[in-house]
This record gives sequence, C-alpha cells and structure tokens, in this order.
Amino acid sequence: KDKSQLYAGIIWIISAITLMIYGFLLLSNSQIPGVAELVKFLSNIDEKYIYLSAFVSVFIEGLYFIGSFFPGASLVMIVTIVSGANGYITFLITLLLIFIGWSLAGLVNVYLAKIYRNRIIKISHLDDYHIKDRIWTTWFPAFRSSYEVAQVIGGGHPIKVYISSLKVRFLATLFVGG
Repeated sequence: KDKSQLYAGIIWIISAITLMIYGFLLLSNSQIPGVAELVKFLSNIDEKYIYLSAFVSVFIEGLYFIGSFFPGASLVMIVTIVSGANGYITFLITLLLIFIGWSLAGLVNVYLAKIYRNRIIKISHLDDYHIKDRIWTTWFPAFRSSYEVAQVIGGGHPIKVYISSLKVRFLATLFVGG
C-alpha cells in the first residue's frame, strides 16, 4: 500500500552495496579510475588554493553514491589542519567553505531525490513524516547523504530534510574545527 518506506530502504541497500564494493576494491588493491589522480592533486595543492581544495573535497564526498568512492573525509581533515597552520583566519574560512560545499552537496542530493520521488516513483511527500536529525549516526558525509536521500524518498518534505541536514552539518563542522 505505502511503498515509500520500501523505496527509502532501497536507498540504504544501494549505499551498503556501494560501500562494500569500495571496500572490496580497497582490499584487492584496485585503483578507482580518476580518484587517485584527484586525491594526489588535492593533497599537493598550493596553499593559495587550499580553500578550493576543501570545498571540492567535501562537495564530492557529500554527494550520494559518488561520495562513497571518494575518500574526502581524510582530505578534508588534512586540508583543515594545513589551513590551521596558516593562521586562524585561513582556518575559519576553510571551515566555512567546508560547510558551504557540504551543504551544496546536500542540496543536490535532496533535489535529485525529490525529482526521483515525484517523477519516477510518483509519490509525494507525506505530511505526517517525522524528520529526525540523528546526528550521532549520520555526521559522516557518506551516511548523511544516504540518510537525507532516504528521508526524501521515504516521504519527508525536502525543505525540512535539508534544514535538518544543515543542523547536522553545522555541528559536525564545528566538531571538525574543534
């Protein structure tokens, strides 16, 4: 009768399969096309491009499905630490750009999930759907992206899901800054 929960569950299954594939590729020492080059580029980037590096790293990692294949969290941490060595202003701007990049990725996730929900599976949002932040289990970018997509597909109002995600992202960015 109500297939929205089924579709939301499928989002998590796809995420789990993606992470298992990524784990298998890492265990078998396989190279993921393009990722090694991007990681090398971002790791060796000139200090004047540190902001762009932080923004791009977290944006890519924050995208549903794609972010599972991109080791952005470690890059974001490295970029944040390097920016801290350049002074407090650089550090704070880097944190701000991390938050903005991650938030834009969330906007893309929510928008694409809404399009998928409305046009492909033809389900609208449910007024009684309860949006939960779940900060302790979804603070990591790959988990947050899966969770927000699952909530939208499951019937959550896209704007409410996005606002919930912004709260979690803000607190996680503060934690990284700490």
